[in-house]
Amino acid sequence: MSGMDPELAHLERTRAEKLAGAVLPAAVVEWAAAEVMRLADVHATLPLGGATALAAALAWGAAGRRDDVPDSLPWWVAITGGWLTAASDLGPLDWWPAPVLTAAWIVIALAARRAAHRHEAVVSAREWRATRADWLGKRHRWGLGGTHLLDYRETWSDGDGTLLAEWYLVSTKGTGKLASQFVGRGAAERIAEAEDLPPARVQVSRNRLAGRLEILVTRAADPWAEPVQHPFAAGGDQAALPAAWSVADGPARVGAGLEIPLWGTTGAKTVNVVSIRGWGKTVVLNGLSERITAATDAVQVRINLSDKGYAEPERWGPSCLLTAFGPEQQARAVAVLRAVNKIIEWRSRRYTTTFYAPSRQDPLIVVIIDESDSSMKFQAVRELVDNIATKGREPGVALVKAGQRGTVDYSSKKQKSQDEVTVTGAVRSQGEVRHAAGSAAWSIPDMAALSEGHPGVWAVSELGGAQQRDRAWLLERADSARIAADRAFTQPELHPECREFLGEEFEALLSTEVFTRWAHARSAGGDPQGSGSGAGSAPEPEPGVDAKAPARAAKRAAVAEEDPLRGLDWEAKLNDKEREVLAALDAKNAGTRRMLAETAATPRPQMPPEDREAAAAEAWRHVVEEAEIPGEARSRLLEMLAAPPSPADPRGGTTIPAVAGEFGVSVWTARKWLASLRLTSAVYLDGERKAARWRLAPPPGGGDAQ
Repeated sequence: MSGMDPELAHLERTRAEKLAGAVLPAAVVEWAAAEVMRLADVHATLPLGGATALAAALAWGAAGRRDDVPDSLPWWVAITGGWLTAASDLGPLDWWPAPVLTAAWIVIALAARRAAHRHEAVVSAREWRATRADWLGKRHRWGLGGTHLLDYRETWSDGDGTLLAEWYLVSTKGTGKLASQFVGRGAAERIAEAEDLPPARVQVSRNRLAGRLEILVTRAADPWAEPVQHPFAAGGDQAALPAAWSVADGPARVGAGLEIPLWGTTGAKTVNVVSIRGWGKTVVLNGLSERITAATDAVQVRINLSDKGYAEPERWGPSCLLTAFGPEQQARAVAVLRAVNKIIEWRSRRYTTTFYAPSRQDPLIVVIIDESDSSMKFQAVRELVDNIATKGREPGVALVKAGQRGTVDYSSKKQKSQDEVTVTGAVRSQGEVRHAAGSAAWSIPDMAALSEGHPGVWAVSELGGAQQRDRAWLLERADSARIAADRAFTQPELHPECREFLGEEFEALLSTEVFTRWAHARSAGGDPQGSGSGAGSAPEPEPGVDAKAPARAAKRAAVAEEDPLRGLDWEAKLNDKEREVLAALDAKNAGTRRMLAETAATPRPQMPPEDREAAAAEAWRHVVEEAEIPGEARSRLLEMLAAPPSPADPRGGTTIPAVAGEFGVSVWTARKWLASLRLTSAVYLDGERKAARWRLAPPPGGGDAQ
């Protein structure tokens, strides 16, 4: 064995194959042992019978505990043991009128050999050995001489049984080259040339472990040429997806082999969807929204401040918790995101000793921002989304962004640092992939070339996880609207205590939501009582859902326009005490609104400019007089003011930003300190605006420079 070629030794038969090959020799030994015992007149019926029963029982227990032990093993043990017991007593050849036991032995031995060679472990080992043997010849044609095959998988079509793709995991150890030296268009083109395929059908990338390559060879002719309808589209096969599911069950499936995680063991996910226009970002978001609305423990918040947002209310609007659609709803988007951040705050306070887990009583919030550049150009929106990205993981607030680029103007540095899942389509160059996916970009192929120009093919990459590549299911606008309408009344609501914490601003948002307007119009058009009958009524609720929810929602929507507080009262199920508190709050707010109205109606007094300047100066003087400089900071501040010109600072003295940076205070505080010293004539200001320097008095030549 020591002189054997290492490659041939590596292809030796496995233990399972050797055991399968030993079945017939073992059967011959068994027959000979039975004949010897018969000739020696050894009567061992009782011991052999007991040993057979014990061996069968042990085999039965092993088959129940271990997956690699076949279920039929106890029966084979019992059959062979029974034959040996009978043959040792009667003789394999002496039983009249013919050697029946020998004939039975032949049948049993051949059947055992056949079963052993068909065992899953033996078949897998034989196929794997044949695959590795095939690799020994293939690797030289592919320019990968010296590499070793570690894993191999095939993808077959469910329809006609066509081989779609082959995936290889190859080790480059012992070749004298790094795995990165094999990666590139040259390697893919060499493999494509050897297999007579277009270069785009071959993808060569590094594995997450050093010294390993992944090779994907797409065999089928243009497998993504035609769009694939969503299972819940008109006439779709709904058996491919569960009608109701939980985000805790796994990722949201948006394609046959395409899944996007929204929740995991570490909490809510941050997802970034990037591609050029026309590749199907909206299709991916439609698939996500379909899964979110089907989930029993998740609800979506959708924002689209671009012109495309005008179509959103008719698409997914009725099934959303909160929305902001169109360029005119910038202020609403800020209010919506502020409410989401308050949900994060409430959950952070509530779940201090226990971990948050999505449930129907406290669902996962999925914030979907389409055309992200239209939203991120507003500073207030960007800051609120930054907080969701950095603080929403544990409190159960997921973030999904979609844009044409992965650069900072489509997101932000804080958001990009938290992106856990990247969904990448066609981009202009692989540099755009690096913008979106960062260090994981090396494993993401050129999706435009891989799909041969067919839109809708995506790569889903997780940090530290596997990568998926497939076409997203197509869901048309009419199907989206139908699904949203069917599920609008069955979406989970926030925890009652959370709603109380969010307060009146959140209730005002709900009273003006797309769902409220949609439900009101639906009730008025088909069933004014919201009882669930008639052409325009709400759909029948799913099992486990409150049957009165559609009626309450429709009635709430009908009265919300006249009295938002009364409309919300139908949904909140308030008791008498809560009604009193809410009524008192409403009375207080009514008084506040009257006061504000009176204040707005009162004309402002006209003050001459010089009087306004004098009033502002007097107010500033009061602020400065109340400023206190800490004792430990005063001496250092005087040193900075008395600093002479130097090579590092030719002008000497100090500035307000320098003081703020030195003592770690705000610019406002530093300005108050210096102004308070100026009132006592201890310092003076030399220069104007950015060129101004604060210096220690007395000034050169006497007097204040100002």
